[in-house]
Amino acid sequence: MKIEYKGEMLTFNAIAKKEGLNLSSLKSAYERTGDIYKAIELAKERQATFRGNIEYNGELVSLSDISAQINVSLSSLQRAYREMKDIYKAIELSKKRQSTRKGMIEYNGETLSINAIAKKEGVSINSLKRVYKETPNIYDAVRK
Repeated sequence: MKIEYKGEMLTFNAIAKKEGLNLSSLKSAYERTGDIYKAIELAKERQATFRGNIEYNGELVSLSDISAQINVSLSSLQRAYREMKDIYKAIELSKKRQSTRKGMIEYNGETLSINAIAKKEGVSINSLKRVYKETPNIYDAVRK
């Protein structure tokens, strides 16, 4: 199968070689995006992540190393990094999701449930839960 890429009709294999990508990664990304340019970008991000080319605190490290340092699951950090495309935002999101799964959130120096935070702040529990899902920051969620 040939695809139009930069004015040429090329196979996946030819595009992968041209871009220095793994063929199966490129195909997988293309199946998800349906756009060769987005697929290349996604495959390059994944490849860089796999090779440990993420700059974190001034060092090039892998997501695996970062997840171990911050004590969150690798799969959660990978998912968040794909969504956020920024390691610091991904870490914040991963920690939030992990805390939420455990039902506890660090808030003003205390570890509280979202229900306890809502009661403490005098806001609706359901509203706080809804807003907190939309924003990775509990303080922003309480203010809204």
